[in-house]
Amino acid sequence: MMRAVRGVALLAGVWLTCAAAAREPGFPVGEVLNAHLKWGVVPVGTARISSEWTDDDPPLIRLRVHVRSNAFLDRLYRIDDTVESLVDPPSFLPVRFDKDMNEGGVKRRDATFFDRIQGQVIWQNLLEPERKSYDASRDVRDILSLMYALRATPLNEGETNRYVAAGDDGPVEVKIAIKARRNFKHERYGPIPALHIRPEVGSDGLFLGRVPRDLWISANPPYVLLRLSVEAPIGQIHLILDEIEGHPEGPWPYR
Repeated sequence: MMRAVRGVALLAGVWLTCAAAAREPGFPVGEVLNAHLKWGVVPVGTARISSEWTDDDPPLIRLRVHVRSNAFLDRLYRIDDTVESLVDPPSFLPVRFDKDMNEGGVKRRDATFFDRIQGQVIWQNLLEPERKSYDASRDVRDILSLMYALRATPLNEGETNRYVAAGDDGPVEVKIAIKARRNFKHERYGPIPALHIRPEVGSDGLFLGRVPRDLWISANPPYVLLRLSVEAPIGQIHLILDEIEGHPEGPWPYR
């Protein structure tokens, strides 16, 4: 269960007006996606997927996913996880990626830094004196900023596209297969043209052994995450979009 929800938190996600110095990416910065988690028909938590401009000069884009178990799951296994990526707008490359996880009373906090000049990724444990680095391409991204970057990339049914993400121990290959296009029936927004996506991730533990098997995203830009499913020892866990904040009622706000 722990690994499954971590996979939701990481992948998830994932999908205002900017300052003059920053370029608008392939999604509206300021967007907030509110979702719920279900195990079968049982609600087990919530997820909030957001983007915002920071107060830095020049500003960065903060991408964040927060997953929280509800009272039902807290009795079995409390989860309070946040992953965050700080992205440079002109290149849409991350400068830092943070994981702050509290699961079952076990805490994990680490940060990944990107040295674009040296072509290195530096991983650091923020709770213990542990640090490591490895060589990587100068345009490598963490998994969260990669998922957001794909929202500006044309996705075509039948294609399988390959990317590289920064893992804790080294670069990891990520394959994205676009399987089919059909309407997704959303309780609030009605039928939404959607793409069914199947990811495949190399053996680094980006999702701690629980790679999401099925994702549904809106078929047209900015490719909003509608549903994500992941296998768990107790069965499948589903992340399901409730609403896009600011658009609580239909029709679907992205046409």
